[in-house]
Amino acid sequence: MAPVLLISEFVSFVSIFVLAFGLIFELPIFMIFMAKIKILPRTFF
Repeated sequence: MAPVLLISEFVSFVSIFVLAFGLIFELPIFMIFMAKIKILPRTFF
């Protein structure tokens, strides 16, 4: 009987999950930074 979930698949999934959520939560900080240095207007967001 083979395991349903391999450790390498689990680690890969968790890594992608953490990276995706990290990018999502960094986006507002990036948006504030872009507005502060006046690259994009606040109304753009």
